[in-house]
Amino acid sequence: MEVDDPQRPADALQTCSWVEAIDPAERGGLAVATRTLPLAQRELPAIVARLGLELRRLETEEAGLEDMFVDLVGERHAATADTEVSATTDAEGPGSIDGSGAAS
Repeated sequence: MEVDDPQRPADALQTCSWVEAIDPAERGGLAVATRTLPLAQRELPAIVARLGLELRRLETEEAGLEDMFVDLVGERHAATADTEVSATTDAEGPGSIDGSGAAS
C-alpha cells in the first residue's frame, strides 16, 4: 500500500485485529499482512480516507511456498527455543560435539 504519509496508517493499523504484521515497503509504502484479505481490501481504503490521505497504490500479494515455510519454521523455532539444549564445542563425552563440530 502506498500513501502520502505511511506512518499515520501504520499507527492506525496497530489496533486492527485483522492485521498480523506491518512492515515498511519499497518507495515509502507499507506491507500489511493479514489472513482476512476481503476485510483488509475493504478496511484499508476506508482507514486511508478517514485519515485524509491519498491512496496511491493498493495491491495484493499471496504468500509463496517459501514464505509459508519460513513462517512455519520460525513459529516452531520460537516455540521450542526455551526448551532447546545447546551443545558446546568444549564439552567432551558421549553425546557431545568435539572441536571439529562432529558429534561423538
